[in-house]
Amino acid sequence: MLRFSVSLRRIMVLFRATYKECHPEVILTWLRNSLKGLCHRALKGASLKFKKNLLQLLVDECKVVVVFMVWRFTPIFGLALCLLLTSCGDYRGASEPYSFAPRTAESLWIPPKSIRREPVDLTVKDLDESAKESLSLAEVIDVALHNNPQTQESWAQAREAAASYGQSLQNYYILSNLTSSYDNYQEALFTSLNTANAATNVNNSNTTTSQGPNTFHGITYGSQLNLSYTVLDFGQTKATSQAALQALYQADFHHNQSLQTMVHQIMLDYYTYLSQTAQVQAAKQDVRNAEVALGAVLEKFNHGLADVGDKVQATTKLLEQKLNLVAAQKKQTLDYTLLLNDMGCPANAYVTFESYPSELKLFEIADLDTLLQLATQNRPELYAAEAAFKASEERLRAAKAQRYPVITSSLEAGREKANLGIGSYYDYDFSLNLSLPLFQGFFIQNGIKKAEATTLAFKAKLKEMQLNLVQEVTTYYNNVYYAKESYKYSKEFLASAQTDFQVNLEKYKVGTSTIVELINAQTAVANAQARLIQSEKDWYSSMASLVYAMGLLTNKPQEEVEFDAAKNCWFTPEQSL
Repeated sequence: MLRFSVSLRRIMVLFRATYKECHPEVILTWLRNSLKGLCHRALKGASLKFKKNLLQLLVDECKVVVVFMVWRFTPIFGLALCLLLTSCGDYRGASEPYSFAPRTAESLWIPPKSIRREPVDLTVKDLDESAKESLSLAEVIDVALHNNPQTQESWAQAREAAASYGQSLQNYYILSNLTSSYDNYQEALFTSLNTANAATNVNNSNTTTSQGPNTFHGITYGSQLNLSYTVLDFGQTKATSQAALQALYQADFHHNQSLQTMVHQIMLDYYTYLSQTAQVQAAKQDVRNAEVALGAVLEKFNHGLADVGDKVQATTKLLEQKLNLVAAQKKQTLDYTLLLNDMGCPANAYVTFESYPSELKLFEIADLDTLLQLATQNRPELYAAEAAFKASEERLRAAKAQRYPVITSSLEAGREKANLGIGSYYDYDFSLNLSLPLFQGFFIQNGIKKAEATTLAFKAKLKEMQLNLVQEVTTYYNNVYYAKESYKYSKEFLASAQTDFQVNLEKYKVGTSTIVELINAQTAVANAQARLIQSEKDWYSSMASLVYAMGLLTNKPQEEVEFDAAKNCWFTPEQSL
């Protein structure tokens, strides 16, 4: 039994010879080596002379077939290969575009299986491991930094800008391009034979006899290397690359601002949720106070010391407090889902959070001028606006440089083979080109005007950003001051309201106070609790907003801002305040 053993290397040689060179001698060499191995394996006991004769016979028989296949059917093989590759894809959209749309106006569109979605698991594993204990604010921010899609988007945009800056530097290098070609062609050449007319003719005219076509077949293949370099463009490349660099800086500062915005939003959501949780506890206390008041009314009513009007008013107040409790719980659930969503977590996750410190410590902050200086020094959004303005200036320089000539150089070198390697030659071409835009239909002039207008717009945006920064820092600075004052008065207000409620409750029991006074005292307690909780939230939120407005929610790369315990002051730089 004959055993065929063809190595992978020989198969690759055949493939390369057939589709790149298509030289019959190469194919015959491969075939001769393959048949030689076949004869040695199949005819182990035969003589060497017999093997050689058999090998030569097989090669001679196959030679005609190989030459005919390569020289005549290579174009057919190429066409068949193109048709095969074309049939590998789904191109019904070209001939049947309506097959990708709903069939009728009242029918649904059924998506193909390739885009149908399987159920998605939205659970966050990192959150599940850490949700066993209550999360602190720092842990909440850490989870948000890992999961929040907004920071991931800004990070990707910064990387995109970095790649664009890298692309803008291409003209600083020698650009190269390598092209290869293979041409298998057949032409028919018609020849004619001119003979003098043997008959007598006054015009001595000639006659032409057609001799039929002569078929010519040839193969040409080779490679060309192209090198090009921009010698001088009067600053276009530099201005373009600098504009891309400033755009990269803008994207980087935008990412820093996105981080601070995300941290700021998480802090506000965190404080809002804790505040609403405290409001729920206060609403429960209001319900208990209303129940105590109703109990006192019922006790007097049962003894005939109170009329039915007192009972109805106390019952109405109790129901009102219960409705307030339900509304507070609803708001708490909404704030909880909002916090989880901003953390980049599914809203149906179960997480507990640490509450406020047991005692709120108030402290003094630096003066407004110092805070404004720190804001202008550290706010990433301001740096991003400045980078955008500088990028527009560089684009203006690039637009003006288009008026000047550009000098480029190029070098082409290659080698081509023709007629199965019989003809082979090298060629090269070096050129130094000068391009001067004489008149482009006012395109360059209008481009300069457009760049100038864009620069003015970014300059105005920078000025607007500076004004907004001053306004934000000033507003949050005042919010901190008023939140501090509000917290002090709210504590005193709650203590006074609770005392007033207890006094009016005892007075009502002994009959020296009316139900209206008791309900008013009860309402005052509820309002005082809500005001105290709100003032506490305002203190934390205003402090977070002030730090955010100054650009200090994340550490500065160049230095750290520490708390001066001696002066009981935040935001203290190295110099004295």
